[in-house]
This record gives sequence, structure tokens and C-alpha cells, in this order.
Amino acid sequence: MGDHAGDLTPQAIAERFSWARRQGHPSYLWPDVPIPTWRACVHEIERSVADILRGASGPVLLRLPEGANARALGIAAFTSGTGPLLGYWLETGALSCDERVAALLRVHLDHGRRRAQRLGGELAGVLDLLAAEGISAVVVKGAATAHL
Repeated sequence: MGDHAGDLTPQAIAERFSWARRQGHPSYLWPDVPIPTWRACVHEIERSVADILRGASGPVLLRLPEGANARALGIAAFTSGTGPLLGYWLETGALSCDERVAALLRVHLDHGRRRAQRLGGELAGVLDLLAAEGISAVVVKGAATAHL
């Protein structure tokens, strides 16, 4: 199984959705990572995030749970939405981890940055269109504070 969505054919993706429905977990698309392993990785991410947010001194070590591999932890980071944040903390020295996990988190951070740049460009285009029509807009939420 490919590590990236771009590695999968439309047929392979359809097969994963079919497999997930048969398993009773229609949104869990990783047959090579058992749910208990994924769950252990999510708990390890939660522990690491909590330690950093509590102000731990020195880098917090993100460990691979027993029986887990970097792919499983990467999937947990993706599904929990923390991949780019963990990648950022790795980059800034707040987090440390196994090099295989670090490589995945750097990919998460890169994807997150490219997504933010793409969305920022789309937002700028919409604001320009509105302004051209004399419509003032107020940007709220993440887009309003992302670059403060």
C-alpha cells in the first residue's frame, strides 16, 4: 500500500473504502495499520502535545508505541490533524523523535504550509473580487490571525 494518496489508483482507493465499510469503520482507510495500533499512536501524540503545552523543558520525545511503526504514527498524526504542528515543533526543537517519524512529520509540515499558502492565495483572490464590487469583508478565524 502506498504511503501517499497520490500513490493509490482510484480503484485502490475504492477498495479501501469498501474494506472500511465491511469492517464497520467506514472512515478508517488503512488496512495495514490495526486500529489498536493507531489508537496507541494517537495517545502518544496526545501525551507529547500535552507535555509541550505544559511548557516542558527541552524537547519532548515522541515515542513509537510498542508494535507501531513510523507509518502508523504518521497516520495517527494525519487523522488527528496534528501532523503539521508536530512537524513545526520538530523544526523548532520542541519535539524530538525517531528519524523515520521525523521524515514523515516534515512531509506533514510541508503539506500544511503548501495548503496554507494555496488557501491564502484563494482568500486574497476572493477579497480582491469583493473589493472590486465595493464589498468590504472582515476575515475571521485562522485566516485573520495566521500571520500576526
